[in-house]
Amino acid sequence: MAENDSEDMVAIEDTAKRKLSLSTDEDEDTATKPPPRSRLCMNQELNTRKGNLRSKAVILGDLNAHHWAWGANTTNGRGLRLHDVMDRFHLVSLNLTDPTHLNISSNAVTRWSLIDHSIASADIASKCSTQVTMDLLGSDHTVIFTHYNNQVPRTSGELPLRWNLNRADWTEFARSAGMSLDGSVVEGDINDVFSEFNQCVINAASRAIPMKRNHAKNAIRWWNEDCARAVRRKKAAFLKMKHTFDIEDIIEFKRRRSECRKTILATKRESWRSFCDSLNHRSNLKKVWNVVHSMSGKHTNFKIPNLSVSDRIITDDTDKANVIATKFQQASSTLQYSNAAMFNRPQLNTILLENADRYDNLEINVPFTISELNVALATKKNSSPGGDMMNYAMFKHLDLDSKCKMLEIINFSCQVIRILIAQSH
Repeated sequence: MAENDSEDMVAIEDTAKRKLSLSTDEDEDTATKPPPRSRLCMNQELNTRKGNLRSKAVILGDLNAHHWAWGANTTNGRGLRLHDVMDRFHLVSLNLTDPTHLNISSNAVTRWSLIDHSIASADIASKCSTQVTMDLLGSDHTVIFTHYNNQVPRTSGELPLRWNLNRADWTEFARSAGMSLDGSVVEGDINDVFSEFNQCVINAASRAIPMKRNHAKNAIRWWNEDCARAVRRKKAAFLKMKHTFDIEDIIEFKRRRSECRKTILATKRESWRSFCDSLNHRSNLKKVWNVVHSMSGKHTNFKIPNLSVSDRIITDDTDKANVIATKFQQASSTLQYSNAAMFNRPQLNTILLENADRYDNLEINVPFTISELNVALATKKNSSPGGDMMNYAMFKHLDLDSKCKMLEIINFSCQVIRILIAQSH
């Protein structure tokens, strides 16, 4: 698995899904070769990409090549040929110590070996690193992460806490919010009024709704306790076998691994069938595709990309927000207006001011009602909270008196906005 942030990086791969061979002998007996179309000589492939290999290239593969240069106990023909290729093209092996393959045969002489290779060009080898995990994930090969460290890495930041709405006590929340909002007065500075309302709701939520931290891991839709239990049993059997390599422990590990595979496949199949049965002509296509992508392993990257402004790289989240705000300000400023619009704008403002009283009586300027508020809240999803830490789920579960207080604040803010607009003209 390779993680790469550079557009110039070249990964040596066979796009036709043919077998890469380490053979460098062009006169090899053709009777022992597979058909020409199903085999690709690695030496020939590397020669065609010679220019890329001199700059930026990474080669990953299960090459089954043993050589003392990368810590193997023995050296085979594939290892000698790979070492010769690396020497001629100035390639560097990124992993020289951590084994990548486990032989669990009862009569195996060597249990661990390094046969999965991560190789990079000499020019970028110092910027690359590998990480070998000891989790086999149902295979006899370990998982290898190969990272190419760009000069300016993306920043992920610490994920914030969020409300755990599934464990909320909404009765206690409504009671506590009602008591806090009972004595509040809607008058004065609108910012102070909203801050007081916000504080009352947050205080009520802190008493009735627990919090949890977001995790960088993407949630697996079909994962359940049976899958987790099967994985734990497989890991426990693997750790025991890893220390003893007794025949009974090897058999137990293989049995647990087989059970884990069956459990996961059955759970995935049942989850997919259940999801398909729930679909109808009213199903939201966006949600359907989100589920399909999730079950296919496609997830959105949560890392925040960096911005480049006037040859300067912006990495801090606050600076990124300021840059985006500046761009929005420039896009919506009067500098974007045409000359005709700027010429007619004073006349339009004069007409609006002269007819302001008549506009106030229009239906669009009538204060909102509690029924309109309930309808608006019913159509909203429980979106993620913003900087004020409030979401629609809290507003929906307020009691009637608290909703009336919220409605009073909304109408008061609309009145303040109309006054400010009139004063600005």
